Amino acid sequence: MHLRGETSTVARCCQSVSERGFVNYFGPQRFGSQMIRSFHVGSAILERRFDDAVRLILGDASSLGSEVSKVVAAAAEIAAARSRLEAQTYEAQRFLRERRQTGGGHS
Repeated sequence: MHLRGETSTVARCCQSVSERGFVNYFGPQRFGSQMIRSFHVGSAILERRFDDAVRLILGDASSLGSEVSKVVAAAAEIAAARSRLEAQTYEAQRFLRERRQTGGGHS
């Protein structure tokens, strides 16, 4: 690879990494577990699957103690309820739109 005109910038960046290192956002030292593959966490985050990323980081909720397990279960119930509500809201909006388009359905 040949870079033109940017060698001083590249050299400065390489020197900085050499002296200071860089932040590893997805390594086991960040999340405190070697049970999971950090690239799975990174992949979930990049794909915006944040619930999956949290599950990967925390692991099995039952191993975290009863209070934390209850919180994780409650959060899952809330997410499921929100999903159902969003689906119902969509159906209600569609129904009202159709009623408006047909003049309210009066015979």
